[in-house]
Amino acid sequence: MPVLDRKTRRGPGYRLGIIPAGVFFAVFGLFPFIYSIYLSCLSYSLAVPERSGQYIRGSNYAYALWHDPTAGRSALFTVEYACSAVIIEVTLGILVALFLQTTPPRSPVLVILMLPMLMPPLVTGLAWKFLLQSDFGIVPFLLRKIGLLSGTAILGSEAGAILSTILVDVWQWTPFVIVIIYVAARTQPARVAELAQLDGLGRFQILRHITLPYLRSLIVSVTLLRFVDCLRDFEKTYVLTGGGPGTATELFTMYQWRTMFKDWEVGYGATLATLSYVFSFAVGYIIFRLLRRWREHPGWAQ
Repeated sequence: MPVLDRKTRRGPGYRLGIIPAGVFFAVFGLFPFIYSIYLSCLSYSLAVPERSGQYIRGSNYAYALWHDPTAGRSALFTVEYACSAVIIEVTLGILVALFLQTTPPRSPVLVILMLPMLMPPLVTGLAWKFLLQSDFGIVPFLLRKIGLLSGTAILGSEAGAILSTILVDVWQWTPFVIVIIYVAARTQPARVAELAQLDGLGRFQILRHITLPYLRSLIVSVTLLRFVDCLRDFEKTYVLTGGGPGTATELFTMYQWRTMFKDWEVGYGATLATLSYVFSFAVGYIIFRLLRRWREHPGWAQ
């Protein structure tokens, strides 16, 4: 196969090929973001039309950052939810993937493990809402049988609702981590582990000094992908708890939706959306830098 030189790759054909991707990004990515910034600088409310369209500069941002307790509470819960879910998913996914390393790729076990992540988030939230329902749900019934639950509904208590949202996300997306780590672990050269065993290294030492360093880059990528995806979660948690009880499980995306489509505060909703863009990018960048530093300097994290 001929290798294209730099001039060929940067020629008219190359530039023509990236036009569709550029147009798609501009229409569905760049334009909505710029328009959101424009709306965030307006006092735009469909509930009060007479005060809509006034240019108020950064007043919406000042209110969201320093004077809106609901925005701060929902942002804090979103970070706590994302951190808890991702830590459990990555840890559990690595352990299960390494345990199944000798399992054939076509094993029914792997097919069963993949089923949760193939379900749409809306269906997942609805299914678990029925399973956790206090009157006829199977989960409360089993917990009462073994004495771990009294008459209080799981989703009716703040602690139960928060724990449920985290565990449902873990149930759905741990298989994603398992599959990725499982495939990568099977590509590890077996000769290296065999030589390590001949040198007297035990299984734990091989795991720590050979397998995990081999998977380090992939673990960084999976962790970052899952964390950013958790920050964007909406459907599953909305169907499961509706943000309740009260606002205990209200994610930042849910607060944006409520502001925009229930309170009809378009300008302030656009402000929250813009802050969400910036917040996701900043947190993702910080996590990426920390994980990249751990990948390049593993001794830094020990």
